[in-house]
Formats: sequence, C-alpha cells, structure tokens
Amino acid sequence: MGQKATESPLTEPLIAQCLYCTGAGIERVAHAIQFIFWTHTPPLSDDPGERRIAARIAMPLDSARVFAREIAAALRQSGH
Repeated sequence: MGQKATESPLTEPLIAQCLYCTGAGIERVAHAIQFIFWTHTPPLSDDPGERRIAARIAMPLDSARVFAREIAAALRQSGH
C-alpha cells in the first residue's frame, strides 16, 4: 500500500470492518478531506433504492494527496 521505507510498519491491532462500497463523496473540511462511502440498496416494492452510508473517513490533505496518487496508480495497473 505505497509504504515508504521510512514509515512504520502497517499492523492490525484493531478489528476493522472490510466494507464493499458502490460510491463515494468527497468534501474539503478545514485542513482535511472527508470521504463518505456508501452502498446502494435495491428498490423494494414502492420504496426507491437508497444510498446507505457505510463509512466516513477524514484525512489530512497531505495524506489525501498520497491516497489519490495510489488510487490513480492502481487504476492504471488494472488497465482501465
């Protein structure tokens, strides 16, 4: 995951959910970027489908820039 040689190792001391999301929104807040990830639910009878929030994540701008570069690189590697 784009770890630099000078960074601390990535460990899993906490139980974290692995979420599958079908969409995301991004908003700038103060000195951070806030991501809101959601999953679409199918329509049921008379009710329209919904976008249910699965996670909210905020990260500092520098971390968000690294994240954006890593996403772009992963998309290039997938051939899309």
